[in-house]
Amino acid sequence: MSSDSLNHLFATYRRLGDCLKIAGRAVDTENLRMLEGTEFVGQPKIQAASWIQETRKTVDDLSVVGLWALFERYVIEYTQERAVPLGDTEPVDFGERLHKKVEGEIERWRADEILDLFKGVIKPDQIGIAKQIKEYRDWVAHRNPKRLPSAQTEPKSAYNILFTIVDALERT
Repeated sequence: MSSDSLNHLFATYRRLGDCLKIAGRAVDTENLRMLEGTEFVGQPKIQAASWIQETRKTVDDLSVVGLWALFERYVIEYTQERAVPLGDTEPVDFGERLHKKVEGEIERWRADEILDLFKGVIKPDQIGIAKQIKEYRDWVAHRNPKRLPSAQTEPKSAYNILFTIVDALERT
């Protein structure tokens, strides 16, 4: 994974937003040709507009989930790559087992723990914002109605901070 994956997902998100704008315009102008074969045909404008708005919110939330998933995979793989020299530790058998253990365990580390490793490499406020994105991602994925997210984010902000972190790591 690289920053290219984040770029691709965010570009897809933007294009989908454009599609929703077009659908909204078709509903507003009652362009039946454009609406043909869709669930919008025969619906009152207010209902169709509500569906588009709900869809936009869902797309926003799922885009944050997707951006986080790509970012999380990146930082896991980045950390695993940096653990490779552990395999050179003497004695050799110990070093190989140590490397395999650390490499496998990284998959089970909490995202907060991995992000904390980057303190000093990444600005602390960026790490904090990334952790807030993770909290929002968790809330979106699990939707506990009794517990609201401590912070919300939208795809553009999430993309900007996650891309900034990945870009900084790629340059190190």
